[in-house]
Amino acid sequence: MGNYVLSERAARALVPLIRGKASSASPGYAPAAVSLDAFPAPFTVRWSQSEDNGSGAWMIWLPDLAKLVQLDGAYLTLTGVTAATKLPTGWYTINGDDGEATEVYCNVHKPTGSGSPSANISIDADTATTGESVIPVLVARMTTSTAGAKLVKQFVDSALILAGGDGGGGSITATGTVVSSVDYVTSSGDPDFALHPYAIRILRGTLTYNAATSTLSVVADPTLTQFIDTTPLSTVLT
Repeated sequence: MGNYVLSERAARALVPLIRGKASSASPGYAPAAVSLDAFPAPFTVRWSQSEDNGSGAWMIWLPDLAKLVQLDGAYLTLTGVTAATKLPTGWYTINGDDGEATEVYCNVHKPTGSGSPSANISIDADTATTGESVIPVLVARMTTSTAGAKLVKQFVDSALILAGGDGGGGSITATGTVVSSVDYVTSSGDPDFALHPYAIRILRGTLTYNAATSTLSVVADPTLTQFIDTTPLSTVLT
């Protein structure tokens, strides 16, 4: 078998093919055959020095704004981002970020009554306002080293499928009367002792549901109290 030697011209042509291309969104070089950022996962966060007129900005990869967040079986279109000016389609800058952000959130807003849910990308975790609940999902946390290196700790790398926190998309209704406590009227100082001495007392109320806090509670209703009269054993024996 013969031996083969590359000329200098051939070697120069081969180097870019093996090394791949450098990108401001992906520091360093990667082999051309396998590039980890050729098909980044959804919500991937990277630093791009070329964005914001060369001042640099944090970027997020959102290949389809309308197909990355699902709530109760319905897709939500992401807002809060602006298409990149220097990078390929699918990369976005985050509204409100001046390059100093340390976290990225996907905030999902769900109304507790009428209204439509929504989802946005933000550098802050949103808080709920009246008539809604919010699910703030931490997407990534970013830091800058003393040497100026941009580092990312990624937490979300796939589409988000959420049930809304109410049992998979259903609704809770609270109606009816429930028992809140059962005790025994034995003390002469009890306000019910005069009419129901030594009776079993059953306190009842109306069941209510707080959609904002997803909690059930009982509102006491004195008119629903029941008494089961008994005869003390000591009375029978005497």
